[in-house]
Amino acid sequence: MLPLLIFLSLLPIPGGGSPPPAPADPAAAWPAATGSIASSTAEAFARARALEDAHQFPEALQAFMDLLRNDPENPEIHYQCALLLGIQKPDDPAAVLHLETALQKSPDNETYANALAEARLRLDLDEEALAVYRDLRDRHPDQPRYAYQAAAIYAKQRNLPAALQELDALLTKQGNDPDGLALKGRILRLTGDSQGAEPLLRKALEQRPGQLTALIELAKIEAQRGEWPEAETKLQAALAVNPFIPEIHNQLGAVCQALGRNDEARRRLEAAQRLMKLGESQKAFLDYLIREGPKTFEEHIVLAREFVQLGLHAMAARLYELARRADPQDQTALVPLALLYLELNKPEEAYRAIDQLHDQGAWFSEPALTALGWSAFQTGRLDVARGAVAAARAHSVTSERLASLAAALGKRPDPWDSRVWNGLGLLAVAFLCGILAIRRKCKKTGAP
Repeated sequence: MLPLLIFLSLLPIPGGGSPPPAPADPAAAWPAATGSIASSTAEAFARARALEDAHQFPEALQAFMDLLRNDPENPEIHYQCALLLGIQKPDDPAAVLHLETALQKSPDNETYANALAEARLRLDLDEEALAVYRDLRDRHPDQPRYAYQAAAIYAKQRNLPAALQELDALLTKQGNDPDGLALKGRILRLTGDSQGAEPLLRKALEQRPGQLTALIELAKIEAQRGEWPEAETKLQAALAVNPFIPEIHNQLGAVCQALGRNDEARRRLEAAQRLMKLGESQKAFLDYLIREGPKTFEEHIVLAREFVQLGLHAMAARLYELARRADPQDQTALVPLALLYLELNKPEEAYRAIDQLHDQGAWFSEPALTALGWSAFQTGRLDVARGAVAAARAHSVTSERLASLAAALGKRPDPWDSRVWNGLGLLAVAFLCGILAIRRKCKKTGAP
């Protein structure tokens, strides 16, 4: 029973699909619904879309709701309201109502129908979503994703024969469809046929190297055979595709434990627990940022912090760098960026990052002094490292990291330490005495 439950939790489509792209021209879909548009209304629509594109979702939703009061029959406004509700309030049934209205006004609109099915899935209205996907499948036989979606719902309902029937029909028409191959492979593995599943999963990866289901399922098969490094490679690749699936972290934790990396295993399990505690709206927002890409400084920071919590330090560092590009004047990203580079064993990059910090108030925090001290120490800038320790002591800033730095510095001679100078002085005296002794001996022997 447990593998099946895991399987169901990993189905990527229910609640995980991407909304279809909006028209490039904000008013392009409007005339079909309204017949004629006042210029002021079209401008208001464009402004609302601009807010949406800037990821100012609450403001965008309010703008569309204002438009809806003036034009309640317009399907495109209902559609935009539903999209924004799906990002901010994925459990709100109002999104379904908006999409049902949009589809009533425009029954042949494929985009509205697909969005309605996804919204119903978020509310666990599986049968209602299945009805939409079957209709879309029949009306658009050239689009394999609808047959796949229907199969995924059947699998979620534990109706594996129906799921396989849908997939077999799909693969008969399009034998190289990576999603269909991967889902059939998953179902076969769950029924105990790993031997039959593996070639399908590998073929799916040949067609699409980042196919998430295939990566996860192959990792499970390889782990069952004790092929731990191979399983880890698959799971790391899966994390690069979607780092917000708890099961990937759980599986990776088990692999790390099998390889004797217990600390990393513990971090992965903690990451999985953190993900399971995220609210649906937060998951929806993070998923949106992954798919669409963060645009503002704040969105980069939000996503970077989540990656740090998940132990994905390289990805987090990249996002902090992008945040710096988005707003070079904001120095919020510098300290965490420097600490991440230290974690990644890149002390020179860490020092360059922290060296850009000019906010005097931020300098005397433990993270900033730690980043400065350790990056300076590891790059041979011992005077700077000692200055960081001295500043920490002067401002009563203490931590294990700073204590470790002080201990490491204690094992390295300070060129300004009086004891060092005394030692050098004694060596100089000994050297001069040696020279004088040699000259005296030369005079006695007559040597030049």
